[in-house]
Amino acid sequence: MENEPLICNKPECTLAQTGTCILDHHPENCPDRLKSLLDVDRLIKDVFSPKVSSTEVEHVQFSSSYTLSVSQAEELMRGSYCNTIGILGVPNSGKTACLVSFYLKLAHNQLKGYQFRDSKTLRAFEEISTGARIWSEDRHQEELTLHTEISDERSAGFLHLRLFSEKSNRTFDLLLPDLPGEWSSSLIESNRTDRLGFLKSADCIWLMINGHEIEEQETRYSILHKLEMLIKRLGSFLVDQKPKLILVITHIDRCGEIITKLEKIKKVAIDLKFQLEVKEIASFSENNDVDPGTGISELIDEVFAERVILNDFWPDTMPLETFRQSLRFQNNS
Repeated sequence: MENEPLICNKPECTLAQTGTCILDHHPENCPDRLKSLLDVDRLIKDVFSPKVSSTEVEHVQFSSSYTLSVSQAEELMRGSYCNTIGILGVPNSGKTACLVSFYLKLAHNQLKGYQFRDSKTLRAFEEISTGARIWSEDRHQEELTLHTEISDERSAGFLHLRLFSEKSNRTFDLLLPDLPGEWSSSLIESNRTDRLGFLKSADCIWLMINGHEIEEQETRYSILHKLEMLIKRLGSFLVDQKPKLILVITHIDRCGEIITKLEKIKKVAIDLKFQLEVKEIASFSENNDVDPGTGISELIDEVFAERVILNDFWPDTMPLETFRQSLRFQNNS
């Protein structure tokens, strides 16, 4: 098809942007070119099958070389605007599972309202999706994704997706970090923020919450305390510019109504001047009444939703007569 996008299997190739192969192959006969979106689909064709082999998967480390470094992400943002999402949550909160479900639904053209256009990190998505290929009835959701490990403990690696929104008829670039839960734990326990500087330019932050752990009484109060501390740490760190905060309740296939148990958490966020939303998702499902991927498209909708400005654009206060306005501007710049 004439309007078919050019997609290369090599993440460093500029075929999609320039139409020129970095190895000087002609686009029509390049051996690495994915000739259509169907080729992308074939790479992951058996992921949503109800049963595949139950052979154990070798736990391969999530290599940061497949993701974009901070400098590579900045280079991409210089070419076009990218919507950056911060994704935080203590271990086992469902961060990676959400990314895997998002990717697989999109690749199979099952993400309502969105279509896949391109990815600079296709191999990284394939890496974290490995566990989802080994599905059997005796395996739980926790076994479908690998624990996130990052080679460089000082810097985040970013996943990239380009989406077409049917609602707005526009194409968007998304940058999503897949961070270990230990990074959120270290923020809570020791206020380590040196590797989370990208949050200051994020469009929104997903704070992942395992709904099953909130429902269970033996884990509820510990998790709620950690969430409260995490939000307070974010409030202190993100003083000048607070991104929209989305509480993402995961594992809704394994829990009942728990939003009412988050009232204190919501109040803490609002008191710290965060614009707050709550979304519920089931990345995978062990419940026949809840479909895998439930809530993912609504979560992406919220990323592109118009942001409410909490502060008054024109403050209802008079300037101090003792200061000249030009000097005040210089002092604030």
